Amino acid sequence: RCENDRVSKSGYWAYQYGKCQEEPAYHVESFRDYNCCFLGGDCASDADWRDGYTAFADSQCKMRDVRITGSDAFVHRMHQAFAMLKRRAPVWYAYATSGLVQIREVSETAQTGVYVQYRQYDEKPSEVFVDSPGEAPIIWVAGNLVHEACHIHLFEADLSKPRRAEEEKMCTEVQLIAVDMIDPTDYYNDYLQTLIDNIHDPEYQWW
Repeated sequence: RCENDRVSKSGYWAYQYGKCQEEPAYHVESFRDYNCCFLGGDCASDADWRDGYTAFADSQCKMRDVRITGSDAFVHRMHQAFAMLKRRAPVWYAYATSGLVQIREVSETAQTGVYVQYRQYDEKPSEVFVDSPGEAPIIWVAGNLVHEACHIHLFEADLSKPRRAEEEKMCTEVQLIAVDMIDPTDYYNDYLQTLIDNIHDPEYQWW
């Protein structure tokens, strides 16, 4: 039982890493199953948690709308990525939409990334319209949505890492889990694993 938002957020992240100390009823150890209570639901009783579990399974969680601004092509690509998450990896769709509030298209020379205090993600076109085969460009964007939401969830749960490399590794691991669920044969999966394995090597650090 979480008496305030801070405890609820900490519990949300604890679940991600299997650190919950309560009874496991309605807590399924699979990234494919989840509970609306972990996404901001007001759950104070066992019945609430049971209803939250059922609601998630039926795609009935109340999700925050994410504002997307930019060119028509940029907005369309973001909608494609969210739709792919919702269809193939609904837990990660919930994860992304419960973190991000706004996504903005910025110029190629502007600073990009996530502003965790505002839940805002700024991205340039070259990262959205990557030259890759098949569905890989959309999967890449979908994974980035999860990655940036990870930074927000870490910040809000007071789990941000003092060393940038450690936090980037954690969020890239989350990104890989999400895109592997979408498509385990994805064009970029090996690349993401290489980033994770070499995160402390300056040649692989993108920030």
